[in-house]
Amino acid sequence: MTFYAESYFKQQQQLESIINYVVIIILLLLIIFNAIRYLHHRLRSRNRDLGIIFFLLLLIFTGLQITNLEHDYYQHTQSLQMRPFIQAVARDHGLRASQVVVNSTTLTDGILVRF
Repeated sequence: MTFYAESYFKQQQQLESIINYVVIIILLLLIIFNAIRYLHHRLRSRNRDLGIIFFLLLLIFTGLQITNLEHDYYQHTQSLQMRPFIQAVARDHGLRASQVVVNSTTLTDGILVRF
């Protein structure tokens, strides 16, 4: 069973979002590069086709990022409730907040609290 300390709620890493942002930026740069090449060589349809492919990939990754942002926002609002809960339990038992861990990232019934 996994337990989470207060520090987990302070520093949640969103590596997946960072990777999606990097992919979106790379795709935007590829679209701009292909648009410039297409304007110089209008007779080559390869550049136009690559631009369309990169644009469609950009739309897919942008949609994934929007979905991830909505999920992260919901999860963030749920975990905002956990820090005051952990601090209240620590205060009630005369402990530091770093000594209290819980088995859930959201405030629900049936949470196990370990000192």
